Amino acid sequence: MSDVSVFTFRKMPVRVVSIKDQNYFVVRDICNILGFSNPNRELAKHTANVPLYERIRTPGGLQVVRLVPRSDVEKLLSANTGRKALLLDRWLKTEVFPKFEADERSTAEARNLLTGYLNFMKELMSVPIDRQPAVIFSLPDIPFRLEVQKVSSEHDR
Repeated sequence: MSDVSVFTFRKMPVRVVSIKDQNYFVVRDICNILGFSNPNRELAKHTANVPLYERIRTPGGLQVVRLVPRSDVEKLLSANTGRKALLLDRWLKTEVFPKFEADERSTAEARNLLTGYLNFMKELMSVPIDRQPAVIFSLPDIPFRLEVQKVSSEHDR
């Protein structure tokens, strides 16, 4: 099941679903705010969106929703010149988009840090034990959970 973040714009929900480090918006929420009754027609008119559907948990139970990336939300907003579109666009750019950009930056930084440590350990492990230098280091808190798979050796059998 994917992570769902719910934001509120003028008492209306704007759900954002994170799938594989990518954020997608529930197009029905955007269209409800803009007053569009048929999200599929609006997407076909203004974007080249390939349908992406995901099952998410809602207060009414599991529901299948159509998702669109940020670029398609921006296309829908730019095609609509109404006041609601202008307010929603401003709100998304000041409240929602910056949050996800900050999350993406911190995730990328943590991954780069972890990759550096793992490469160092791989290099260290390739040196025979009797030739390894005495190395003392500590790992900072890393916001990832590492899953280590134990490899059985001849000694364990």
